Amino acid sequence: MSSTSQNTEELRCGSLKYTMPKLIMVLVWIMIGEAIVALGTQLPNRMLPVQLQGMAELPETWKVFILTTIGGILNWTVCPYISVASDWHRGRLGRRIPYILASTPPIALALILFGFTQRFGTQIASWVAPFWETSPWKMTAILIGMVMFLFQFFNMWVNSVIYYIFNDIVPPKYHATALAFFRIGGTAATSIFNLFFFRHAETHATAIWVSVGILYAIGVTLFCLMVKEGEYPPLTEEQLAAQRLPLAQKLLQKFAGIKTFIKESFHDRLYIYRYCLIIASALTYCMASFSFFLQSELGLDTKGVGSMDGINGIVNASGLVLVLVTSVLVNRWNPVRIGSYMLAFNLTLAPTCLRWFFGTLPPKVYLYSGVLNTACALVLVSLSSVSDMPTHMRILPKSRFGSFCAMQALIRSFVVMVVSLAGGALLDFLKLHVFVDNPNYSYRILEAWRVPWDYLAFLFGFLAFRRWGKLGGMTKYKAPASWEPSGFETMDDVDASPRVKPAHLLRMLWVGDLFFLLFTLVFPAYAYYHCRCQNLETGLYSRYLMQPLAVMLVADALWILLRLYLAWDARRVQKGQVPHTGLLHPPMALVVMATVGAQVAIRIGSVAYSAGGFAITSLTLCAGNLLFLVIALALLSWMEHGIPQPEQEA
Repeated sequence: MSSTSQNTEELRCGSLKYTMPKLIMVLVWIMIGEAIVALGTQLPNRMLPVQLQGMAELPETWKVFILTTIGGILNWTVCPYISVASDWHRGRLGRRIPYILASTPPIALALILFGFTQRFGTQIASWVAPFWETSPWKMTAILIGMVMFLFQFFNMWVNSVIYYIFNDIVPPKYHATALAFFRIGGTAATSIFNLFFFRHAETHATAIWVSVGILYAIGVTLFCLMVKEGEYPPLTEEQLAAQRLPLAQKLLQKFAGIKTFIKESFHDRLYIYRYCLIIASALTYCMASFSFFLQSELGLDTKGVGSMDGINGIVNASGLVLVLVTSVLVNRWNPVRIGSYMLAFNLTLAPTCLRWFFGTLPPKVYLYSGVLNTACALVLVSLSSVSDMPTHMRILPKSRFGSFCAMQALIRSFVVMVVSLAGGALLDFLKLHVFVDNPNYSYRILEAWRVPWDYLAFLFGFLAFRRWGKLGGMTKYKAPASWEPSGFETMDDVDASPRVKPAHLLRMLWVGDLFFLLFTLVFPAYAYYHCRCQNLETGLYSRYLMQPLAVMLVADALWILLRLYLAWDARRVQKGQVPHTGLLHPPMALVVMATVGAQVAIRIGSVAYSAGGFAITSLTLCAGNLLFLVIALALLSWMEHGIPQPEQEA
């Protein structure tokens, strides 16, 4: 086949045919469309906390209901229906774009209405005063909730179908590239807003809401007109007949299919582990809507919060360019493995998630260290973002992919909705009964909130990885499928990760030796330097030295035991024997190690701007990060044990 015909075949997606310039233009419109969609759909999460902060009487459970629960309820109900309905839709504009276009006017209207809720709430409270005595803040909160319902109802239409467009209009070879354009657009738009406009959220809220509402209406409409879907296979006679049924019969037919839907979704442990993993990962961030209140408690004003989130977003947006490189590595290293290593990285963050209970950094130091931490994690985050969807595609059966994704969304949304309300009630309890003198101190639990969920996520990720390995892993995986006579559905492209070379693992262990030796020397040296700079007495220096050094020496001891065992196992493999444990994947282990090391170095540097017990505790928690790193590497080695690998070597 000639190179010309190869290029023509590569630039086809269903009935759509592209030249490279046309494909690039489509990717640019995808980037522009996501920039506007992300700005509009994420604006309530950024602006409403500022408005709600001014309502001191508003309970935390009300805030959770407005910011999280309403969206959770609609995500649990609307998203699955719209997903299936768009699959069956056939129209002049395609099957996805009509839903995005139809949702545009109500979303734009809701964004504009958000800008007038406080004004309308005060006015309505005065109108109804003769009949119903209520405070302006209560009426404003009720109005915000009503507008949020309108917004989230149609926002679910967009969120249900926007990701499906890649599969419908972009050639498969360029899916990762399209995802990069998509995320760069969304991250860049929200980052620019946070950096330059969020600082005016308190003084010019109405102007911001109205401007973004108008921009959303114009921009998304242009996106829907400029991006074209192709032709889809016609519906079967059975599907057409089902569409012509009366509404009552349609509902009965749908109820009859629920039993089959549940049975297929839960018939193997692998899928149950995946659901639990997704739930735990979602619960890690279900209190993220309160991040503005945490940042305010730690000393940042609205301008500082906007600057921090904006710079972090720009760093992430620039880092997403790495997708063009990491997409190659994802296929080579296996996306399922990459996701598991990312879960292990989250374990290492546990100690420093507790640091705000012991003190506070100066606002500028907190801002700059947060940005530097984001920059250090770019490679790992990029690998994780690219591997997420391919992981689903590698594990879930293709014939029921939409059904399994719908079940994941249903379970995740319901659990997150319930637990978010419980989290809001916990904050209310802490404010009223624990931190009475300083109620906002309760927001310091938000980072600690993620710790138990990170551990649960790793536990279920570990179990899912092991089960996936027993079902064939990287070489012969077949998805469990109760609807198939054999009980399994054959998957494509399961052999995409080269065998780990023992020699590479041995080299990685030497790098690990240098890594832990360096930090063992850093802690006493830095403690001495810090005490000399602040003219602290010798007794305090011994505390600076002994606490973190004791934790670091435990980490060193565990590392020596782990590296000796891994080296012995690697040499067994070199001799053709079966390893007693699994072999760590050297490149991924080095990425995790480098990321943790860089973030620990930044936190050690920030100790120079703290004093007393907080400085000592900060150094000790940094050493704890390295101790948890060794534990995570040991767990990863155990997880890799017995996973079938391809015969070819890297």
